[in-house]
Amino acid sequence: MNDESNKEASLVERVNKKTVRYADGELSALIWVDYEAGLFKRGRILKASSIEKWENRPDSFFEQIDEYHKKKIIEAVLQYFESKKRSCRLEL
Repeated sequence: MNDESNKEASLVERVNKKTVRYADGELSALIWVDYEAGLFKRGRILKASSIEKWENRPDSFFEQIDEYHKKKIIEAVLQYFESKKRSCRLEL
């Protein structure tokens, strides 16, 4: 089951327990999301360090994700978890 969240033209969907996919047109990236330590904690940790390379991209784009797109991805993923009523914090 994939959960999806639309923000303008971007889409965030769960791939597995610790991975979400960000997609915006022809661009997509896989993002690692960890869980807070502790048996009863349900918070997520968005690993900014995992936002490095595009999974799919047009030929005109560099493989490395630039700062502008990294900020868009972070905003979209945080909004995705907020829409699911799940806490998520950014880890740089």
